[in-house]
Amino acid sequence: MHNKSNSILILDDDEYVRKSLARSLRTEHYSITFSSDPQEALNLCQAGNFDLILSDQRMPGITGTEFFLKVSRMHPETRRVLISGYSDFASVTDAFNAGVIHKFVVKPWSNQQLRELIEEQLQIKNKNAPAHRNSSSTAMALQSKSHEIITTDPAMLQQLAIIRKTASSEASFFIHGETGSGKELVAHAIHNASSRGAMPFVAVNCA
Repeated sequence: MHNKSNSILILDDDEYVRKSLARSLRTEHYSITFSSDPQEALNLCQAGNFDLILSDQRMPGITGTEFFLKVSRMHPETRRVLISGYSDFASVTDAFNAGVIHKFVVKPWSNQQLRELIEEQLQIKNKNAPAHRNSSSTAMALQSKSHEIITTDPAMLQQLAIIRKTASSEASFFIHGETGSGKELVAHAIHNASSRGAMPFVAVNCA
């Protein structure tokens, strides 16, 4: 069930996107604050806590991942969802690995999936907020299980289909690509969707 006290901050400098998100969430019982300015959004976060924040990646003067890094230091228990285009996929890999963001929504998105994702993240927040405040190791364990991408982009859907098919196999896999192309993020997704998803994921730098 929805909690009417759940507060959401939406940060995007594109008015069309803000209106689109407002339409998508208008039937939900959330307390929603909209902002088009990252500094204003940071001021709002300093003044109070939000249960969940959705932010665009590309904004004037600061990226969404940089914004979320600041937010994570102020309110580590806040659920952080990044919205961006497919071209930014590689640039968010480090943010995923560091636990700076919990989810990545690729434009264009499915409104139904976005609503389900928000509800899922709020349930995590409401259920596990005390653990986040009391134990950083618990927080990292929760974050490591939360890597997920939602999108209606055809290229990304094709990649996600391959990931799902791969995850059902017991074979070993070779993931290749240029530095920063998101190889570790794909490995995370395969691991989380596999039968070993509840077990630790360990990345080793062979260099």
